[in-house]
Amino acid sequence: LPAAPVAAGALAPAHAGRATPPAVEADTLVTVLSYVRELRPDDALVEVRAGVFAKRSNVSGVRVSGRTLYYDMFPHQSFGPLATGRWSGYDVTEAARNAQAGAVVVVYEHR
Repeated sequence: LPAAPVAAGALAPAHAGRATPPAVEADTLVTVLSYVRELRPDDALVEVRAGVFAKRSNVSGVRVSGRTLYYDMFPHQSFGPLATGRWSGYDVTEAARNAQAGAVVVVYEHR
């Protein structure tokens, strides 16, 4: 399936259904962002459709501190569950946002 464009504002409020918004610790965010910024030896490229490859971390998330965190970069093409339409904004909780080189990285987890 082609990656559907998803506006960053399409996410449900981070605190929906919870008493307090979830937080991601600074060191956890640094770890996730290292997967965004670098081609790591533990992050193989996977074929998402014929001839199109993406980092495994972008497709399947990053396991950090007992949580699986996913990321998408807007407006760039991403292959996380939110960007590809496998999940909607109501299926995820936004954990962090980070502006990088003309893009916004949205880090989220499945509810």
